[in-house]
Amino acid sequence: ANSPLTLVVREAPLRRSGCKAGPSARQLAAMSVTELIRSLCSHPQDCRLQLVGMSQLRTLLESATGGEQPPLLSEFSACGALPVIINAMELELQRPSPQGALHREAALLLRTLAARGGGALRANMVAAGALTAMCTALHVYRSVDVASALCALGAELAAARGASTALRMALCKALHRSGAVRAAIGAVCEHPRALPLVYVCC
Repeated sequence: ANSPLTLVVREAPLRRSGCKAGPSARQLAAMSVTELIRSLCSHPQDCRLQLVGMSQLRTLLESATGGEQPPLLSEFSACGALPVIINAMELELQRPSPQGALHREAALLLRTLAARGGGALRANMVAAGALTAMCTALHVYRSVDVASALCALGAELAAARGASTALRMALCKALHRSGAVRAAIGAVCEHPRALPLVYVCC
């Protein structure tokens, strides 16, 4: 006979919004890439945790020296960071905040990651849905800061660095077919005097 199942119920503290509370900002600051991604994955509805966690991930990337970058990028890949980050962007679009802070931070994180990785990493971002999330967010948010971060991500995805000619052509086609170029032009039309945004889009 099969042994009886044991159900273990754990109580978890809740935030005012009703979602399960995750680690504090101080705890997140002491975590590794793998631990941070695990926390983001475990608390997808905790916007504060998502925002702080992505900011910490970007800090780890930006502070890594030349010799530290390859193992750090490998850790990002091994723990499945891309789908977790892009899933957070998609979830946020279901209940968008007026400022779009999470999308801005996610775009900055993905751009930093893309800038330090090769063409294959940028192709993986596109395959994971980065362009779709970017286009949707550009139609939802009206903040010039959010639009600039999202368009900078799009420009980085089509960069020539570390990519073969064929791969870059494929990335540029994906950028066009996804509607990202049209969405970026729309952002420039909405903020014609925002020079950083205009520069990135050009």
